[in-house]
Amino acid sequence: VRKLGQARRELVALRRGQYVTLGGGDTTLAFGRVVSPGEAAAVVLTLSPGGAPLTFPVMAPLGWVPGTVVSDRLSG
Repeated sequence: VRKLGQARRELVALRRGQYVTLGGGDTTLAFGRVVSPGEAAAVVLTLSPGGAPLTFPVMAPLGWVPGTVVSDRLSG
């Protein structure tokens, strides 16, 4: 929970961005928050204890361009 709170404080998109649905399934949800093109955050959640494969578009919905570097703020 501490890492989640820290990510929210550090990333404006997690506080004020426009909600964008990216994908999901029975036990997964992927959404983004966009402040402006390229300034966005993607959030992926699963209820599966071992993780779950999920494919969804991020470039166009989040305004990311080829070469955009992303990082996992919770698990590293």
